[in-house]
Amino acid sequence: MKKIMFVNLYDFTSLKRVQIPLGILSLYFIVKKSEKYDVEICDFNDVYYEGILKDDSLLINIENMSNYIIQKNTDLISIYTMCNNYHIAVFLGKRIRELQPNIKIVFAGPHATMVGKETLMDFSFVDYVGLGEGEQNIIKLMDGIFNNDVDTVNGIAFRKGDQIICNWDRKDVVDLEDIAVIDFTKIGNENDKIQAMKSLDIE
Repeated sequence: MKKIMFVNLYDFTSLKRVQIPLGILSLYFIVKKSEKYDVEICDFNDVYYEGILKDDSLLINIENMSNYIIQKNTDLISIYTMCNNYHIAVFLGKRIRELQPNIKIVFAGPHATMVGKETLMDFSFVDYVGLGEGEQNIIKLMDGIFNNDVDTVNGIAFRKGDQIICNWDRKDVVDLEDIAVIDFTKIGNENDKIQAMKSLDIE
């Protein structure tokens, strides 16, 4: 069974014990429920508080983060990107490709969606970019990637020869009524973080 890892980065400049983005949690449970893939979340906020990462330089932490992911023996990583951590995603993806060339690297999230084509143009180590919301397409997307057949998958940017193809029907949005309620107690330290912060993110 192929193993998928959803990666949540942290912002080195304003680190705090935050919750995993709801999008990652939603996709995690969809993949897990399908039983087609082994799936886990790597939240580097938790990794930091476990003491694996230190307040070291960017490149030292990138090395430690890369080694942490590599030791998990995953087949594909999907890195959630936002404007404040996109540069970290770039450094991390590049280093992982150097250490483990066979891992498939997907950039996803708001920032990657905005610059999907440019990401594939500029960074050869990124294999695919997830565009928009993934709840309706995540299983098809994973199937397509592992079968090397993504031509008809919605919500993905990829290379085809010398071309960069962006398949994204922006009208195909997720209906909130179709999304299962997230059980935060089933994911790592999420319940503990919610209790400690006395708050819950809403996106």
